[in-house]
Amino acid sequence: MNNTQDLFLSKDILPLFDYTLNNDSQLALSKLLRKPLSSITEIRDRQAILEQLISCKSLCDTYSYHKIEYSDTYRFLCQFPIDDLKRQEYMAYVFQKRKRNTLLGEYTQLIYFLAKLERLIKENLILEKFPMAYQDDLRFIVNYIASFNPSHYRSKINQDKFGFKAIQKLNTNVCQKRKNGDTLIFFEKLNLLEAYLSIARAVNRHGFKFAEIGDNSDFNLIGFYHPLLKNPVKNNIQVDHNVILITGANMSGKSTLLKSIGLCVYLSHLGLPIPAANGKIPYYDKISIQINHSDDLKNGYSHFMNEIVKLKDVVLDADNGKRCFAVFDELFKGTNYEDALAISVKTIKGLRKFDSSSFFISTHITELKHRLSNSDTQTAAFYIDSEVRDEIPVFSYVLKAGWSNLQIGQLLFKKEGLDDLLD
Repeated sequence: MNNTQDLFLSKDILPLFDYTLNNDSQLALSKLLRKPLSSITEIRDRQAILEQLISCKSLCDTYSYHKIEYSDTYRFLCQFPIDDLKRQEYMAYVFQKRKRNTLLGEYTQLIYFLAKLERLIKENLILEKFPMAYQDDLRFIVNYIASFNPSHYRSKINQDKFGFKAIQKLNTNVCQKRKNGDTLIFFEKLNLLEAYLSIARAVNRHGFKFAEIGDNSDFNLIGFYHPLLKNPVKNNIQVDHNVILITGANMSGKSTLLKSIGLCVYLSHLGLPIPAANGKIPYYDKISIQINHSDDLKNGYSHFMNEIVKLKDVVLDADNGKRCFAVFDELFKGTNYEDALAISVKTIKGLRKFDSSSFFISTHITELKHRLSNSDTQTAAFYIDSEVRDEIPVFSYVLKAGWSNLQIGQLLFKKEGLDDLLD
């Protein structure tokens, strides 16, 4: 099971992609964001689906309807009483004006909604350009809509020729498709299509790009950033090591940088574009992102014990042959410096043996630079650049290779006047 709650998918990420038109397609989008795909083939197929929709800007721009049109159509096709649609009830609709007008109104709304969908899909989508498996889904949507012959009946409605015989025929179709399950399948596939369209609209707006996903260890992000920042500094990282250490002063942006990298990896495993100009990312079996430090009150774990448990989960998966991507922000922050240093060295050296996995670790422990072997070829070190000008820390948020030696804790302490207050 992936550990991604620190990405705040519902709160931060869903709104970035949410241009859905109804609650059901929004739910489909939310489910999609919570379920990484299980193979490189599935990822590439979804990328191909989205690339096709992204390129179809006319559909992204024109696909629209009022929320009530969808909800009325769903209610009628899925929930309208079957007994009121059966053949023996037709005469009641002929002689009872209120019932007749109700059913005519329901079908008028249905036909106009389906005719709109049919036109939008036919005018904008070429099914053969999509992956074979998804062509079947699109064809199901098209055929379901076509079974109601909406263009024909819309013309009848406009000519005031929509009456008893049309209702007879449509009633039979509604009942049959509800009974055999086609109607629920139709809405499931339609809502997934609309979730994809929502993502395509978001990509056209935000300019995200697809990463290349492979089964090798190439990890390369160009111009990556966190999409919630108004004016983000875009960074590059290229590594051929499986343990990557990130250092930097307090407030230099280590957590945001790790969250940005984690988000790129996670979105790529959904088959979605990433907030970066370009990227090559290995396929991972498990993704674990530990950024926000807290106690686990439910299980009675302290902050430090919670770190240990999360680390153990990742190590066990890697030891069982899974390719893991893991982020640990300020690992072992919850214990004293001596303990943190000793077990950090042990952890980093131990993680090196899982060479098909990637471990990103931020740390304040500058002594690690001296404890780790200079001949180490499986650990990369990066830092976020910052400097002090006139006793004021200045943060560039730029990622560079190497180690940070800047310490600003005492400077900030003094700047806030605590030196004088505590004398």
